[in-house]
Amino acid sequence: MVNSAPFSSLSDKSASAYNSIGTEREKTLHRTIKYYLCSDETTHEFKIGNYIVDIFHDGAIIEIQTGSFLPLKNKLTALLPKYHVTVVYPVINRKTIYLIDEMGILLPKRSSPKKGQPLAIGQQLAQIRDLLGHPNLDFIIFIVDVDEYRTKTIVASKRKPYDRIDQYPKGIPTIYYLKTNKDYLDLLPKELTNPFTKEIFQKITHLKPSAATGVLLTYRILGIIVQTGKIGRAFVYEVVKNK
Repeated sequence: MVNSAPFSSLSDKSASAYNSIGTEREKTLHRTIKYYLCSDETTHEFKIGNYIVDIFHDGAIIEIQTGSFLPLKNKLTALLPKYHVTVVYPVINRKTIYLIDEMGILLPKRSSPKKGQPLAIGQQLAQIRDLLGHPNLDFIIFIVDVDEYRTKTIVASKRKPYDRIDQYPKGIPTIYYLKTNKDYLDLLPKELTNPFTKEIFQKITHLKPSAATGVLLTYRILGIIVQTGKIGRAFVYEVVKNK
């Protein structure tokens, strides 16, 4: 079902989906990933009970979630008893920024110094911790490069001096499947050695404090990491290698 074509060959086709159910506010990144995973439009925006799912193919559901997993909790709780569900989590690898200034002029592009990493999904998984380990639930981490267009002509937030117009995926993505504990274990950096604290974990993974906390919680729930003691006020953890 996964399409092996680069994103550029799918962008025109995915743009035609705006008239489908629930796609009026759908962003280009979400829409294009949907077509990349399954190009059959009859499987898109499929109604199951009280819910609309992104893709329903061969009796299984695919949900693409670009933000917090918390809004998915009720939907997953309702659907998992009867259906296999794969949640797809896009992570921006490299971002090229195009800014339109106050005069409507497109400025030279620049590359964002930020780079997403697969392990960040752990922070989102912590929000649906009660569902982790369900036999009908697995995940895909969808690593992708994007062109992001911003404008200074319409500022929607006082927190930022610009408004993000949209993100356009490009190239060929890298896909990680999370089905077994070994899949999760493989996301941990090789240089992480036992024992370690949250501070050490955060330094090695380059995650923000909140993200590091979420990852450690998720991996403890899965039984991949265990808490073994304390050094001062800091908890000490170890990776269970045989997982």
